[in-house]
Amino acid sequence: MAAREAGVVEFALIDIREAAKHKLSRIRGTDGRFEEVATIALFSPPRERAIVLYCQGGFKSQALVAPLKKIGYQKVCNLAYGILGYQGEIEKE
Repeated sequence: MAAREAGVVEFALIDIREAAKHKLSRIRGTDGRFEEVATIALFSPPRERAIVLYCQGGFKSQALVAPLKKIGYQKVCNLAYGILGYQGEIEKE
């Protein structure tokens, strides 16, 4: 996140957890969220933009990487261990 803030790298940080979990806590700098694979049709960052997905523990977001690549998002990856393993700043309500 520090490198993104410094302009060294650029990516969209997307939370795929439920709205209630997102509201309670999220990684500082999260650009948006969507809940399930079914909402891929509503997912609209530019296809050439790098995307980092995260969930609670990293499993659901990892499962979403392949379907997104299949529809043209080639620069998409998962945050290993999700928000639980993230060592940076977390925003809480």
